Amino acid sequence: MESINMTSSNYEFVYCIYDGTAVKIGKARDVKSRVKMLQTGNPNRLVPLFAAAFPCGMAGSVERSMLECFEDRKMVGEWLNVSPELVLKKLMVTAFSVIGTRFIAYSDEWAKRVDSAILYEKRARSGSAVDR
Repeated sequence: MESINMTSSNYEFVYCIYDGTAVKIGKARDVKSRVKMLQTGNPNRLVPLFAAAFPCGMAGSVERSMLECFEDRKMVGEWLNVSPELVLKKLMVTAFSVIGTRFIAYSDEWAKRVDSAILYEKRARSGSAVDR
């Protein structure tokens, strides 16, 4: 995974946060600050799992697309009853259609999952044999 400046003015992030039971998909220029702000209104510990960095101006449409995809899983507000793995899979498919997208993982465990998902999507798009 490529390292990028988390607060770069060249990128906006579509992120996935997990509170132990629900997932929030959102967009922000600074994910860590956004998590801190959301934490004040949530009794559960919020854990940022991963984010995709899109060139400025594109994150809003990606976020809307992601939320529409999981509309039937909506709980309260923007919190969803969906697995983070499913969110990652959908974000991968969306992100691979946007040139300049970069991924960030917030733990070693999720870095491995993100790297694996990137490899899977690259192979699927190249027509290579992929275990399905």
